[in-house]
Amino acid sequence: MYWYLSHQVGSLVLFVCANAADARRHVMMRDSLRIRKAPFGIRDLDGEAYHGRKMSAVRDIRSLFADYASYHRTSGNKAFHRIGIPLIMLSLLGMLARVPVAGPVDAAILLIVVAEVVYLILDWRLGAIMLVVSALFYYVGALLPLWLNVALFVIGWILQFVGHSVYEKRQPAFFKNALHLLVGPLWILNDLVPVVKV
Repeated sequence: MYWYLSHQVGSLVLFVCANAADARRHVMMRDSLRIRKAPFGIRDLDGEAYHGRKMSAVRDIRSLFADYASYHRTSGNKAFHRIGIPLIMLSLLGMLARVPVAGPVDAAILLIVVAEVVYLILDWRLGAIMLVVSALFYYVGALLPLWLNVALFVIGWILQFVGHSVYEKRQPAFFKNALHLLVGPLWILNDLVPVVKV
């Protein structure tokens, strides 16, 4: 089982990294189509000023949040996700903490590092808060028995699917874009601790 989890984490890490790069390219291509020249620089159709060809990471995270939010419009679905996503994070880190990778590094630490690289690039403030949350979840999850982590993991996913099937009437976002598996926790965090205005 540990070997299987380790293999799945490795596959997920590679898949998420590839999707993150692909998503950033799509955002930049889309935004480049929306900008027009103005007398004193460059402005997009929404009136936001750009200088040169610089693209803001905040703009990327807002685009990701907007895309994710389009799958989570109802209050019922949001409420189920506010419970389900933290449960999934806690239990997943708890399970992966039991999967050694190299020396003191386990699969949970590897996942946190990869996720934090993406989060800090998108928004350093949310990334810093998420690092604290992840460290806390890692510590608590590692203390919980494996059976409880598995149970919480299953419950967390059930809550998410109930939210989508009963309230949203729409399939989860990650069915179309696996990057949403990484965006979800950050979106929930920003919902609870508003840092990025969307």
